Amino acid sequence: MTKDGRRKLAEQLEANPLFTELLSQIETDAVERMIDAETDDARRDAAYRVQAAREFRSDWQRLLTNNRDRKTVV
Repeated sequence: MTKDGRRKLAEQLEANPLFTELLSQIETDAVERMIDAETDDARRDAAYRVQAAREFRSDWQRLLTNNRDRKTVV
């Protein structure tokens, strides 16, 4: 995929309100589960979900801003 193609697809994804709402809802649900957890294991599992949601969002935003052509080995 070309740099321009990746950029266009990333912009479409970013502009989709469903995508941003989905990410926000996943994180919010995990935070609520963490707060309402009755055991340490449940709280830890929910904390992992929060961390995963935040890392996914961070990685996606990093890839969106770092959108350059891949180097090839010659």
